[in-house]
Amino acid sequence: MIQESRQGGRPTRVLILGGTSNAARNVREFLSRQTGYEVIVHTRKPSIALRGEMVTQVQDYREKIPDDLDAVISFIGCVHGSAEMHQHVNVDLQTGIARAVKAAKARCLINISTLAVYGDVERIDSSTPERPVAAYGESKLEGDRQLLLEVDDALRVVVLRVPALYGDGMPGKISTLARLIGKVGIMPVLRVSGMRSTLHVENLARTLCELVDSDLDGIQFGSDPDLFSIDQLVEAIEKRKSRRVWTPLLPPAVLRLMYRAMPAITRSLYGESVIDPALLLKSENYPPLPLAACLERAF
Repeated sequence: MIQESRQGGRPTRVLILGGTSNAARNVREFLSRQTGYEVIVHTRKPSIALRGEMVTQVQDYREKIPDDLDAVISFIGCVHGSAEMHQHVNVDLQTGIARAVKAAKARCLINISTLAVYGDVERIDSSTPERPVAAYGESKLEGDRQLLLEVDDALRVVVLRVPALYGDGMPGKISTLARLIGKVGIMPVLRVSGMRSTLHVENLARTLCELVDSDLDGIQFGSDPDLFSIDQLVEAIEKRKSRRVWTPLLPPAVLRLMYRAMPAITRSLYGESVIDPALLLKSENYPPLPLAACLERAF
């Protein structure tokens, strides 16, 4: 949807940090198709500018923050690595960026966060405690808390907690699983499929645009409007490949053995992880694509 700027007729100035990540590239491509946005991108690696962009290669994301920004979107994060690296990137660097953004008098900072701050839970609602179980989730939770301390009358801070991202060219569990199923043509399933909240990268872009144009702050949640299941993924792959995928039922005894031997992998394949719909951002100007449309264009 083409949206007019809220900034008195001038373009909405958005700075994207970490613009070469797969998620950031998809968001940049979405923004390049919109009007009313002036997009500035800071990267550590060389990157070709898309339509209407200005790309700057920087050594430190805390430096060279332009003035008069309506929003800064940070895709910077460390998923793998040592506990020290997680602390440096997900806490110290993010806090430094927030202070640099505030010094440049930007009006909004949006940071992409994760459901890993809740640990291994099947449902996330307003009463779910934050109990990360690994260094990544622990560092993201501390980073989220530090960022929210930077809120004042001049700076609006949004921590956007998202489930598994997927889409064309994206890494991650869902994309990897889809490629594997498409290649081997088989996927063991349960009698009742586990449901999961997921987020296609175009719906991420739509959510971010909604946040930029809104007055919301604090912790927000993004998700596709429909819950994801293995059955829906198989159906989308069959349609895309024009051939059947064999889906034998997985015996309960085998599932129990898998949970003992490979708990994290098995949970990601067959477990549930659902965000309470009451927590989800209601997109008015950028309505999300339905799951069926997302899966059709995902792989």
